[in-house]
Amino acid sequence: QAEDGIRDVERSRGLGDVYKRQSLFHGVDIGDFCVDRVPMHVNKPINTLLGEYVEYVRFKPDIEFLGTETSYENKVSKGIQLQRNWFLELSSGGYIPKKFWCKVFRDLKRKVSVARYYGEIKKANLERRLIAVSYEREVLTYDKLVISLPLPYIINKLNLRVNGESFKYVSLFINLLIIDNYVGENKVIYVGKTHVVPHTIIIINLSDFNERLSNYALVYVMSSVKHPYVDIKGEFFERILVDVKRLGIVNVGNIKAYRVFMEKYGLLGILDDEAVDVLNTLRGYDVVLLGRLGSWKEVSINDLLTHVQV
Repeated sequence: QAEDGIRDVERSRGLGDVYKRQSLFHGVDIGDFCVDRVPMHVNKPINTLLGEYVEYVRFKPDIEFLGTETSYENKVSKGIQLQRNWFLELSSGGYIPKKFWCKVFRDLKRKVSVARYYGEIKKANLERRLIAVSYEREVLTYDKLVISLPLPYIINKLNLRVNGESFKYVSLFINLLIIDNYVGENKVIYVGKTHVVPHTIIIINLSDFNERLSNYALVYVMSSVKHPYVDIKGEFFERILVDVKRLGIVNVGNIKAYRVFMEKYGLLGILDDEAVDVLNTLRGYDVVLLGRLGSWKEVSINDLLTHVQV
């Protein structure tokens, strides 16, 4: 491991759903520090969270658009009507914690102490407020059931009948690169070229985040995938690197470290009437749906932080 804290080039250990590999906010470790799995910023910094002071870095990117707007939207949405395309919101800039959201999340998590039952939901009787969890001998009773797991997952576990197409989403294949010898500005590049796989590339200059990384940049290469465990092949990563090299955006020879992973519920689709009815049914049984995936609602970081403050 070098003095900058970054290990030599290596891949992530494998693809996995976020809810099986901790929260999206947990981030990913690269050397002796963590970075966020996806680029996240706030429009207005909240400097104190649960008593913890948070220092921010201003993120104001240069914007570049390649190809056509229609092609870009099609590449992102994969034909699904999305609640919002949060990639476009990156163009307005904002604030990113100096130690990234992953470190903020981990620090806040240490401040919370609650009784926990670990295991997978086996079955539930919502009318009687009963739930059976694997590894627990007894059936648990509840007054209020708070769910932040992905809604399609939990509905399946609760044996609720709903059309499989009611909860649509687009998965994201994410290539996270750390490159050295970078002296440029923050950038967001929207790629509307049909012959190129990635649709959005975000470059964050790390000089303001860590003094040891003054010549480094964090690069997110984002690609939409409709069928994540069918479309992704072993050579997919190499294809994306070829596309990045062809675009001339970054020098792939300067890659110091990288991670490759899948964000299954990367972009959420609009709910149909049947799905809305299911949500109302759950709430009628004292089920509280929280978070982006639990409520199946695209919310901003500012919205989530405001809820934490309350």
